[in-house]
Amino acid sequence: MKQIVLETLESITKGKQEAKQSPDFVLDKEFKEEITRKAKEALLELWKEKKVKFGRTINNNYIKLQ
Repeated sequence: MKQIVLETLESITKGKQEAKQSPDFVLDKEFKEEITRKAKEALLELWKEKKVKFGRTINNNYIKLQ
Protein backbone atom coordinates (compact mmCIF):
# COMPACT_ATOMS: atom_id res chain seq x y z
CA MET A 1 0.00 0.00 0.00
CA LYS A 2 2.85 2.38 0.78
CA GLN A 3 4.18 1.83 -2.75
CA ILE A 4 0.80 2.75 -4.28
CA VAL A 5 0.67 5.92 -2.18
CA LEU A 6 4.20 6.91 -3.15
CA GLU A 7 3.60 6.21 -6.87
CA THR A 8 0.39 8.25 -6.77
CA LEU A 9 2.11 11.21 -5.13
CA GLU A 10 4.97 11.03 -7.64
CA SER A 11 2.53 10.84 -10.56
CA ILE A 12 0.53 13.87 -9.47
CA THR A 13 3.70 15.87 -8.73
CA LYS A 14 5.23 14.96 -12.10
CA GLY A 15 2.05 16.01 -13.90
CA LYS A 16 2.12 19.38 -12.19
CA GLN A 17 5.80 19.89 -12.96
CA GLU A 18 5.29 19.01 -16.64
CA ALA A 19 2.40 21.49 -16.77
CA LYS A 20 4.66 24.09 -15.12
CA GLN A 21 2.23 24.49 -12.23
CA SER A 22 3.46 26.06 -9.06
CA PRO A 23 3.40 25.05 -6.29
CA ASP A 24 3.80 21.42 -7.29
CA PHE A 25 2.80 19.88 -3.98
CA VAL A 26 -0.16 17.49 -3.84
CA LEU A 27 -3.37 18.66 -2.21
CA ASP A 28 -5.26 16.22 0.00
CA LYS A 29 -8.30 16.50 -2.28
CA GLU A 30 -6.24 15.67 -5.39
CA PHE A 31 -4.69 12.66 -3.67
CA LYS A 32 -8.04 11.28 -2.51
CA GLU A 33 -9.56 11.72 -5.97
CA GLU A 34 -6.68 9.87 -7.64
CA ILE A 35 -6.70 7.01 -5.12
CA THR A 36 -10.48 6.68 -5.54
CA ARG A 37 -10.10 6.60 -9.33
CA LYS A 38 -7.46 3.86 -9.12
CA ALA A 39 -9.55 1.81 -6.67
CA LYS A 40 -12.62 2.06 -8.92
CA GLU A 41 -10.58 0.93 -11.93
CA ALA A 42 -9.27 -2.05 -9.97
CA LEU A 43 -12.77 -2.97 -8.77
CA LEU A 44 -14.09 -2.79 -12.32
CA GLU A 45 -11.33 -5.15 -13.48
CA LEU A 46 -12.17 -7.56 -10.64
CA TRP A 47 -15.85 -7.40 -11.62
CA LYS A 48 -15.00 -8.19 -15.25
CA GLU A 49 -12.95 -11.16 -14.02
CA LYS A 50 -16.01 -12.22 -11.98
CA LYS A 51 -14.06 -12.03 -8.72
CA VAL A 52 -16.39 -9.50 -7.07
CA LYS A 53 -20.06 -8.63 -7.25
CA PHE A 54 -21.71 -5.27 -6.64
CA GLY A 55 -25.12 -4.59 -5.18
CA ARG A 56 -27.25 -2.09 -3.31
CA THR A 57 -28.59 -1.95 0.21
CA ILE A 58 -31.13 0.52 1.50
CA ASN A 59 -28.48 3.07 2.46
CA ASN A 60 -25.38 2.14 0.50
CA ASN A 61 -23.71 -0.03 -2.12
CA TYR A 62 -21.81 -3.22 -1.33
CA ILE A 63 -19.01 -5.29 -2.80
CA LYS A 64 -18.97 -9.05 -2.28
CA LEU A 65 -16.27 -11.54 -3.12
CA GLN A 66 -17.45 -14.23 -5.53
